[in-house]
Amino acid sequence: MSDGGRPIEPGQAVAKGERTEVPEIFGKKGTGPGFFDGPIALSALPDGTILVVDAGNSRIQHVSANGDPLGVFGSIGSAPGQIRFPEGIAYLPDGSVVVSDGGNNRIQVFTADGRVRGVWGRSGAGPDGFAVPRGVVISHAGIVLVADSRNHRIQRLTTEGRFLGALGGPGDGAGEFDAPIGLAVDRSGNVAVADSGNHRVQVFDPDGRHRWTVGGIGSQPGQFRGPEGVLFDGQGRLVVADTSNDRIQIFGLSDRVDPVPEHVIGRRGKGVREFDEPIGLAVNVQGDLLVSEYGNHRIQRVVIP
Repeated sequence: MSDGGRPIEPGQAVAKGERTEVPEIFGKKGTGPGFFDGPIALSALPDGTILVVDAGNSRIQHVSANGDPLGVFGSIGSAPGQIRFPEGIAYLPDGSVVVSDGGNNRIQVFTADGRVRGVWGRSGAGPDGFAVPRGVVISHAGIVLVADSRNHRIQRLTTEGRFLGALGGPGDGAGEFDAPIGLAVDRSGNVAVADSGNHRVQVFDPDGRHRWTVGGIGSQPGQFRGPEGVLFDGQGRLVVADTSNDRIQIFGLSDRVDPVPEHVIGRRGKGVREFDEPIGLAVNVQGDLLVSEYGNHRIQRVVIP
């Protein structure tokens, strides 16, 4: 585990007051503790700290709510405990962390203190195979869901690593995928999938039945270009990282086939509420949205209505 100082962008905006002691932006490109190279996913922990998938540095960083480095686990390689371009992360109730080891086409589970507990899967398209696994989420039933992106499916596993079968397959119909990436579960157990190559988000019920789809290629509100991150916020709204449009879209939950967004936030840039390839999404203990920006090598906090 490592400790060190937090890098601060020159002129970085920091909000004032009791609620806003957390900076609006933290991190910059680098290899030291608290620096990032293409942060790609986030997990906000119950104690207010954050796990960041620091993909380009092939590691997971543990940081405080302010971005102060608290520790690092993983290093580049293919041995157990090593990772190569990690892509997704999920936090288990027992404190273990599930990481999609994208460059090694496998899943690894780490204990809270960074020791490897399990290695699941292998390269391939078989029942226990992965081809660049990305997003990871835990269902209400305790099933580990993994976006097996280049196999165009969602893999289902137990928390002990037993494969239970896959959902989907390649295509553009309901329940089919083209490079699925982000995953999220709402309070009712519905699962959202960022179907990136089809420029849409699909939502399924807890049994895997397709409920509705939002999106289609474009830059108008309600359209996407390569969405990669999804999240259900504390109000049950669907939040989408519209990655190649460099913005965040927020949808109220409904049974409508094509819901329109309640909010569209951001544009390409380096300022506050501007983004460069937003991907990872999480909600902190204050209820604010955290966004990892792959292109800006930083984490941004966004207060949403």
